[in-house]
Amino acid sequence: MPNPLIPFNYRIIRSKRKSLGLYVKNNEIEARAPYWVDEQEILSFLQRKKDWCIQKLDEQGIRTSQAPTFEDGTQCLFFGETRTIECHAGKPNIVEKNEKLHVFHRQSQDSTPSKHSSYLRQWMRKEAQQYLFERCIELEKICQPLNPITAIQFRKTKSKWGHCTSKGEIQLNWLLIMAPPEVMDYVIIHEICHLTHMNHSSVFWQLVSQLCPNYKEQKQWLSDHGHRISF
Repeated sequence: MPNPLIPFNYRIIRSKRKSLGLYVKNNEIEARAPYWVDEQEILSFLQRKKDWCIQKLDEQGIRTSQAPTFEDGTQCLFFGETRTIECHAGKPNIVEKNEKLHVFHRQSQDSTPSKHSSYLRQWMRKEAQQYLFERCIELEKICQPLNPITAIQFRKTKSKWGHCTSKGEIQLNWLLIMAPPEVMDYVIIHEICHLTHMNHSSVFWQLVSQLCPNYKEQKQWLSDHGHRISF
């Protein structure tokens, strides 16, 4: 039964964790608590954090409304710049011109907005793979890591922009093609630095700072605009 003193949707998740924590997920608050914490204590915690919860839910609502839909007339980011999508009948092709992405696709009985969206996604992924691969090679030469890059892979993930394995494999989220070039550079440099320091120690961040002096600005951009980078 909803608690009248808690004016938002919430659910309680218990685990072996050691302390209470609040998280925003799918337009509701997750109160994560240790098994031993009494439910009334959890509810009191939610009441004390009511203003914070409402603020975070409002922010998530705004972010959700700003997520791109990739339909005719809508907007998306490409290399950090806003581009309006225009769909046309014609030989399959995508042309970037006059701050627009012109999506040409053959019309047929089963031609739907999702078809144009799928074609645009394939095109954007291909652009990302080419640009990010070449940039990785260029930045590896500049950064001169202790160990070389052994492979470059592209994946679409929900929680990571990049990853580096102990084998020297760098994995990048191809959706980064929607971010500004300097943000893409930061993510690549971050992963290349793991080829020297496979951790997030102070010496790792010192190296990142040397190679990308304004990296905090790029991290902030991802924090502020990451919700607009989706497909």
